[in-house]
Amino acid sequence: QGMQVTKINFANGKKSTKFLWLSDDFSQIRWAKAKIRKGYSKVEVSDVRDMSFGPLSNSFQKALKFQDVPFNECLSLYHSNRTLDLLIPDARIKTWLMGLQWLLFSQKRLSTPVVSESQFIFKKVALKLKHEAFLSRTPLTKYLV
Repeated sequence: QGMQVTKINFANGKKSTKFLWLSDDFSQIRWAKAKIRKGYSKVEVSDVRDMSFGPLSNSFQKALKFQDVPFNECLSLYHSNRTLDLLIPDARIKTWLMGLQWLLFSQKRLSTPVVSESQFIFKKVALKLKHEAFLSRTPLTKYLV
């Protein structure tokens, strides 16, 4: 399976298109330039210590300085001394977030889930509103009025 995503470079915040998938045994998160899956990079699921939904990581903060990043498509996996920062299309973010959260929680990599399904819906709407306020350079409180 797998899908096309946008990866945010850890060092400079620049975007690049990648193909993302899980290994057959669910032990690795893998990505490569193409669907062919040769020469892929990976993160061991056992190395992931946390995850976040929204542009919270340093990489996303760097990216926001010079390009548009849809807040509600941001997913970060924290491992070692780095993050794997991905923009996952709006239609698929819930599947990846909830699936990876379940995988990490079941392997005791997360002590508590990041979000419940209802919290996800609320947070996704909140992130969309924050993104629109950010684009219009208006504080969220004024944007909502």
